[in-house]
Amino acid sequence: MKPSQNQLREGLQAVCNHARMQAPGPHPLLAVTAQYAAPALYAFCRWIVDTAATRGWQRLYFLSRDGYWMRMLCEEISRTLDLELECRYLYASRMAWRAPCFHLAGEEGWEQLFQPAPGISLLGALGRLGLSREETSHWADLAGIPPEERERPLSREEMNGCRLRMQHHRGFAAFAQGRSQEAFRQTEGYFRQEGLLDGRPVVLVDTGWTGSMQRSLRMLLEHMGRSGPLAGLYFGLYRQPVSPADGEYRSWYFAPDSPVSRIVKFNNNVLEALCAAPHPMAVGYTCRAGEYVPRFRPEEEPEASPLFLQREEILMAFCREMLAKAPELDAGCLEKEVRRRLEKLCWTPTRQEAMAFSGVLFCGDTSESARKSLVRPLSREQAAGFLFYRRLQNRGGANPEPHFWPCGSLAVSRLPQKSRYRRHLYWWETAWNLRNRKGGS
Repeated sequence: MKPSQNQLREGLQAVCNHARMQAPGPHPLLAVTAQYAAPALYAFCRWIVDTAATRGWQRLYFLSRDGYWMRMLCEEISRTLDLELECRYLYASRMAWRAPCFHLAGEEGWEQLFQPAPGISLLGALGRLGLSREETSHWADLAGIPPEERERPLSREEMNGCRLRMQHHRGFAAFAQGRSQEAFRQTEGYFRQEGLLDGRPVVLVDTGWTGSMQRSLRMLLEHMGRSGPLAGLYFGLYRQPVSPADGEYRSWYFAPDSPVSRIVKFNNNVLEALCAAPHPMAVGYTCRAGEYVPRFRPEEEPEASPLFLQREEILMAFCREMLAKAPELDAGCLEKEVRRRLEKLCWTPTRQEAMAFSGVLFCGDTSESARKSLVRPLSREQAAGFLFYRRLQNRGGANPEPHFWPCGSLAVSRLPQKSRYRRHLYWWETAWNLRNRKGGS
């Protein structure tokens, strides 16, 4: 007999409590890991393993950095279920894969390189191609772009103006093409080493959101001479795939046609923070002593902090306990409970839960050049920017200050009527999603 939803909830809470006891400590992120991250990642990984078994896939590639713990959990699940499943960790990022695509994409490559984004500067835009501050200054001088336009956030019109000046500078265009071609060579060496060119089906696992990583990978593999099945298993997808040529896309928690409330009451930045790996973003690849390894930012080094290791203990303890106690757990009931918990965390977190993320820096851009705190206290004027009519008035103006988790920032702010701001956020996000479904821009 399948357990009822209440029985599942009680049993799941008992497993959460057991996992939390494996890593005692005062940091609030440990409790958040046990109550929210562990159930969500376990349920997602169980779906991944079941899907791979059904499709006959024997190798999965987990993309860094969000796939770090997913790989470990899938290995534990497949080992316990006695399944033959090879789980590989692939160092990747939008920056690492778009830079070698730049010289292959023509005009689209230039548009991606200079794509406007909240808080992005010329320095950040050229950082997408791996240019340093010194290289950016050198080419900006030659293109006649003044210093004051290089580090301040640029509007869409200003960014387009910079794109035209840099794109039509013959010296820079040749330099950018050469930088991209060199990145392509290094990437091909890494892909060949990791088995992506051996002809077997390539199946990616990642959190998801837009599917752009799979599209970049398809483009790279095609130009490396590889043809064959390409698929992706994702936590969620906001958009439909751009082209059938990019392969198969499957998502677990939500898809572009899912109920709007499920999408609106989820925050992908929160999940990414919960999935954080103990190493910085890979920005490319290099060959050392005959082995291709990822390149990280020079100022950042891989580090597994005690807090990270404690969180890992919680996740693995939760996974093992779930496998031991509920091998035949109803997937639908589990997904429903995970959804209830994630909506609670993303939309109405307590102050303590939101404060657990206070040290997390986040950036929505490929280059990660303008990172800000995921959670930060808001003034009344800043919170007023969430009001529906204020947003309508500001449309078409300068890019607003990015807030990567508005409800988290509201939770740590000393403001009255927080429910009012959340209500306006819900209205705005709902209208935005509905408009996009109708093909609006």
